[in-house]
Order: sequence, then C-alpha cells, then structure tokens
Amino acid sequence: MLSTKHFHSLRSSTPEVDDHRHLITGRTSAEYALNSHKHTISGMIEGEDGHTHQYETVTGLAIQLPDGSHFHDMRILLASDSHEHVFKTSTSVSRV
Repeated sequence: MLSTKHFHSLRSSTPEVDDHRHLITGRTSAEYALNSHKHTISGMIEGEDGHTHQYETVTGLAIQLPDGSHFHDMRILLASDSHEHVFKTSTSVSRV
C-alpha cells in the first residue's frame, strides 16, 4: 500500500584525513514509503577552507525501526589528487 511521499535529510562529517574533515549535507528525492525502497540523494560537501563539491548518489534500502519509522545508510567517496575520504553515513529518520 502506498503512503504519502517523504524525504530524508543528511548532515554529517567525514572522518579526519590529513588533519581535516568535510561537512556533508543533502536531501533525498521524495519517494513512497514502501517496505523496500531507495532514494536518490544530492547535496554539498564542504571543506574547512571553504571549497565545496556537489555529489549525487543512491541510498541503501530502508532500515525499519521498531516504531515503524525508517532511515537509509549510504557510502560516499570524496577523492582528490592527494587523498580520499570514504565514509558511511545515514539519513535522518522518517516517520512515514
């Protein structure tokens, strides 16, 4: 059964590499809350020195919580000439 479309937000930071971190923010596409679904998510990765990168990826499947809400895990790779950040993060929880 289809319910109301919903979205998730993301606010996280990368692990420290070469003495710095990056802030990651984003928002998913709106999708129906089916038992098993994914979202496209896009946003901005911001460096401590003010530089930014845009990203777009797909979340993992919904991870159900006991109260009926859910969230999504994902992995993002940020690579430059000198180093890379690979990290796992999760979206906000949706009550839909």
